[in-house]
Amino acid sequence: MEQRPAEPAFQFNLGLAQQTSGELELAATAYRQAVKLNPAYRKAWENLGVVLQDQQQHDEAIAAYRRALVLDAGSVLARQNLGNALRALGRLQEAEAEYRAVLDLQPLQADAAVQLGATRLMRGDFSGWDDYEWRYWSSESLAGSLPWPMPLPKWDGGDLAGRTIHLYGEQGIGDEIMFASCVAHMARRSAGEAVVRAAPGTAVRQIISRRGGSGQATWRTGAAAGAAGK
Repeated sequence: MEQRPAEPAFQFNLGLAQQTSGELELAATAYRQAVKLNPAYRKAWENLGVVLQDQQQHDEAIAAYRRALVLDAGSVLARQNLGNALRALGRLQEAEAEYRAVLDLQPLQADAAVQLGATRLMRGDFSGWDDYEWRYWSSESLAGSLPWPMPLPKWDGGDLAGRTIHLYGEQGIGDEIMFASCVAHMARRSAGEAVVRAAPGTAVRQIISRRGGSGQATWRTGAAAGAAGK
């Protein structure tokens, strides 16, 4: 760096090292220097966008991703991250368009499919649950929340009469609380038994009890056999 400070690749590598170590402001400075020296440096624009987004500077991140896409409209990384930044600002229709563009380029891109599903759900479009099913193949989703190890067929929405359904939590206590109101309804639909898999020590059971569902549910913490559902 001291010998060739005007080399864009050196500035990029410096920014990458600083980004990896969590020095985001320094990384942004290095990436800005790299694109100043070489305005066509797509990867530097992309990484600058990521660093800015990590600092909650979403408008600036959007500008960086758009510059990267001018250089390469097929950049999946830039387009997907652009969607993420737009969604963070509540610009949901624009975000959805970016995720769809990613899936046009790579139809099996599970991370983009999950983000598309989440965005549609945020808009009140409940058909987004279909896209959200891709979370079982999304590296981002799996890194944050592994599904229960339950070797059972998933419930397809069909008749539950006389059958047992296993309900299990995903993605932490917040989601368990949000869906706790469904337990009593599922138990009534099955006219049999709803087995609830909840993490030990959570407040989910108490919440369901207040909503009149505890008497219709069996509580367990291990894996079991039956029909699975979320």
